[in-house]
Amino acid sequence: MVGERKVAWIPDSHDSILDHASGEKTVFTIGYNGSWGDFRCSVKGILSQLASVDFPFRFICIGKYQPDFCRWVEKYGLAGSVFMFEPVDNTQAQELLRQCDALFIHKGPPDRGKSDTHLATQAIDYVASGRLILAELPEGETVSFLRRFAGQLYEVNAKYTGEYQQQLSALYHRWQQQPEQRYFPSSEFYQAFDPQNLACRLYQLLNEVRFHALAS
Repeated sequence: MVGERKVAWIPDSHDSILDHASGEKTVFTIGYNGSWGDFRCSVKGILSQLASVDFPFRFICIGKYQPDFCRWVEKYGLAGSVFMFEPVDNTQAQELLRQCDALFIHKGPPDRGKSDTHLATQAIDYVASGRLILAELPEGETVSFLRRFAGQLYEVNAKYTGEYQQQLSALYHRWQQQPEQRYFPSSEFYQAFDPQNLACRLYQLLNEVRFHALAS
């Protein structure tokens, strides 16, 4: 585009940062914003693990209705703890997510021999929220991003049920000790993903392109 710079990369930004939910919280709440539609993205793993924990919880899911989701909820006897919400607008989604103490992110494995090369957009929002993050992810772009920027990350794998349970317990006890604590990322994250910073970078880049186009 300009000189030797043929490609300019400007990442997505985070949305507005979640504040605290009003009222005193008594039940540990995990939130998930996304779809379970892909055969590689199954709700079975997280539900089977939640069915075995020894602490009270709520699991809020925001996404398109899936019959398999309800089937697994019934199978594991979680109807009183797991709540599904159809896709809602951003304001409603923010209202639901601000009730959450931890946020869950999940991606199925990529094709054999390949790594995850797509950064999940909600990962940026999750980090910005300062919530505890529970991640069931393959190796690749998204988990590398979270390892670098997340304030408090708990990685799990449905294949290793014992470790999964340990991480869920650690997540709960962390919340129990400091229920109002937020784990915000370093200034490096905000410099890279803040909406205003990115808008300024885009504006400068477009002006640079315009200047060189007029000069050529």
